[in-house]
Amino acid sequence: MREQATLPRQFDVELAWRAREGAVLTSGSRPKIVGGAWDDEIDEKTWSPEHLLLSSLNLCLMTTFQVIAGWERLRVYGYRSRAEAKVDRMQARLGARLGFTLLTLHVDLDVAPEDVTRTRSHMMEAKQYCLVAGALMPPIHLDLAVRAVEASRPVSAPQ
Repeated sequence: MREQATLPRQFDVELAWRAREGAVLTSGSRPKIVGGAWDDEIDEKTWSPEHLLLSSLNLCLMTTFQVIAGWERLRVYGYRSRAEAKVDRMQARLGARLGFTLLTLHVDLDVAPEDVTRTRSHMMEAKQYCLVAGALMPPIHLDLAVRAVEASRPVSAPQ
């Protein structure tokens, strides 16, 4: 039987900005994140909203898949992913604006040989149930590679 999360659930993040320091994002006792505009690419310590969105999408898909993999007792030995986005001009009712025109998640999974087919199916299920993916306007393209590997101890063991 699948366990249900306690709902409703609320999340909060605070932002504080001071000139010359950038924006600082905090949430409880979690590590602080320094953010700023996407033009700040020269500053390797600053995360743009675009980077944070891709990070959220990447992490949401992985954690959703981990839950499903646990339920389904998939033997996952490795999980790597990279999210990328294309920002371009889009036509809107009131004229052109910038927006995400393409979001792609490249996911590379190592699983037990007998779990390859089920893993593909359950990753597509995870994409459907990922809260962040569901909140975004453009479709999310999933580039999935599932490899059969022999290993003694799964990275993501069933719970």
